[in-house]
Amino acid sequence: MTGELLRVDIEDAGAVRIARVIGEVDISNAGTLQERLMEAGSPEAAAVVVDLAKTEYLDSAGIRTLFTVLDLLRDRGTALHLVVPESAVIRRVIALTALDEACPTWSNTAEAVEAAMNPT
Repeated sequence: MTGELLRVDIEDAGAVRIARVIGEVDISNAGTLQERLMEAGSPEAAAVVVDLAKTEYLDSAGIRTLFTVLDLLRDRGTALHLVVPESAVIRRVIALTALDEACPTWSNTAEAVEAAMNPT
């Protein structure tokens, strides 16, 4: 990741897209994060799993972006799930902002993908 604060890798898992957010999210790249997550949430995707396990920093612009993407994807009928491991440095900010109450949040990617593939 030389020279870049943020990388978002997207992979397909059937009708679920996994977006791995690696690095730091702040006001300088929150727009890029939103663009990449909306790309992942293309109309053929039933759900997007945002894996924040390797996200080292997440400021208020990043939190706002995740809330915005949650709303935009819901409007098009696409679910959003977050992966925030217990040991993640950003876990506290996710809890303090109640993002984990607004959006299903899981400890690992396998659980999130399983839940996204089998909504209740």
